[in-house]
Amino acid sequence: MFTPSDDINRALRTAAHSPTLMLASDFDGCLAPLNKDAMAVTANPTAMNAIIDLAHMPHTFGALVSGRDISKLERLARRTGPQGQNIADDGPDDVRDISGIILAGSHGAEANDGSGVEPNEEQKKLLERMIREAHAVADSAPHSGMFVEEKPLGVGLHGVAMNNDELERQLQQKFADILDSLLDGTTGSYMYGKHILEAQIMKVDKGKWLESARDRYNVDAIVYAGDDTTDENAFRVLHGNDVSIKVGDSHTAAALRVPDTDAIADVYQRLATMRREYLTENGVL
Repeated sequence: MFTPSDDINRALRTAAHSPTLMLASDFDGCLAPLNKDAMAVTANPTAMNAIIDLAHMPHTFGALVSGRDISKLERLARRTGPQGQNIADDGPDDVRDISGIILAGSHGAEANDGSGVEPNEEQKKLLERMIREAHAVADSAPHSGMFVEEKPLGVGLHGVAMNNDELERQLQQKFADILDSLLDGTTGSYMYGKHILEAQIMKVDKGKWLESARDRYNVDAIVYAGDDTTDENAFRVLHGNDVSIKVGDSHTAAALRVPDTDAIADVYQRLATMRREYLTENGVL
């Protein structure tokens, strides 16, 4: 079991004692270990139970904020099947109830609380073009492991299954060069993540979603954790009694750090315990 530092404990306690609290979490690399098969990951049960617990407390919100499209995010958040087994092989009982959790997919462009955005016709045509170009890049290196993930509002060029870092870099650069021209003068944007170059038809990121969620739910403190470069947008908008936690050892704007998914699960569990104690002491529970 991970033992949080004094700094982490102090930050969690301050956030837990806020009038209104939100725990928002990245999914891949934070709740669930990364896997070359993107549909063979299972969220840490301790972490998911803590988020579910928090989501059902008064004046408290639990959210998953991911680059995955919302349909895949929901399926994977619900699954309890074995780690490393593709979700297609799960049985009917390999699911959990995640009602009450806010899901924000596509970096916040899609959400189950009605806060998502709808593309216009011009953006839909842009998406079709981006998808075609992504497939063309992947097809230029057959059998390399590079693959395309089509999303409702964007497209990802994945290199997680590749074993050639230099070729992965070259293919990503090829796609980036195309996007620089294709997206010029449009609402589109692109960003790099771990083994992915992702293009979107609108400028959205996890930080923008957190800022809107703070206003929408009148949140006094946000606890956010993530492992990827795309999570840096979220870390940069946090302030005051908010808590930012980097999972892993790469450079970050986050104030705090834990080593892995098991450690962040223990942090989430501790936050849920602190929050329950605070609400009980104040007669809310």
